[in-house]
Amino acid sequence: MKTDTVSVGEHDYTVAVQRSSDNKKAPILVYVNQVGNESLGCYIYSIASVRECYQSVLQGLENGDLHDFTANLGRVLVKRYHCPLYVSLSGGISMYDYGELSRAVVEKVDNGCYA
Repeated sequence: MKTDTVSVGEHDYTVAVQRSSDNKKAPILVYVNQVGNESLGCYIYSIASVRECYQSVLQGLENGDLHDFTANLGRVLVKRYHCPLYVSLSGGISMYDYGELSRAVVEKVDNGCYA
């Protein structure tokens, strides 16, 4: 699993991505955690059919925004890569930070963060 630190706004986030180079249909694992955060936030499994994206919450959280951000990132990635995804977001992520952070995650997956 490849990890990197991404600075967004006033916060730093650790981004970890694992993607198989051998099997393009193997699940992609994406973990995003605010540096210094110790709790597990929201963890969602996403799969897609031809027209729909199905998601299952593996670890929920009372913070509705974090759940929405995690679900949205899962939908974006599953539609882009056409394979199952595990996405975990933890820490304090604002609506403003989410846009830049999600672009950084897509870039990490695009740039071949392979296991």
